[in-house]
Amino acid sequence: MNGLEKIVDYIRADTNTRCLEVDSASASECLAISDEYSKREQEQYWKVINKGTKEAEARIESLGELALKESKKQLIAMRQEMLVEAFSSASDKLNTLSDAEFSALLERVGAPPDTSADALIAFNMERLSRAILSILFD
Repeated sequence: MNGLEKIVDYIRADTNTRCLEVDSASASECLAISDEYSKREQEQYWKVINKGTKEAEARIESLGELALKESKKQLIAMRQEMLVEAFSSASDKLNTLSDAEFSALLERVGAPPDTSADALIAFNMERLSRAILSILFD
């Protein structure tokens, strides 16, 4: 082997060594970059999942509140219908009473003897209404 072949072999060996070093360094760098992006991907994934979970929980809570309001609304409407029916029935019963029966009813609930409209208004109408309803529906 002459001097030129030794130089070429030395250069070739040095080049192969450097190529292996660069290859090893680039593989390590690629692995680090890949790991970093995998970590970022997982963080982004969990951010999206957590955000979606919070939004879903808020939506469920909102729908629950809406359903509660709707049920209260329906309950109030049903109570209103019951009151209208009760007062209509009471009114029908009061309208069918004779004057004597009406006077007896007023006496029974403790209304003053003067049964004029002004006297009844002066009498506690809420008390009178409750007493009449209890008598009519008992």
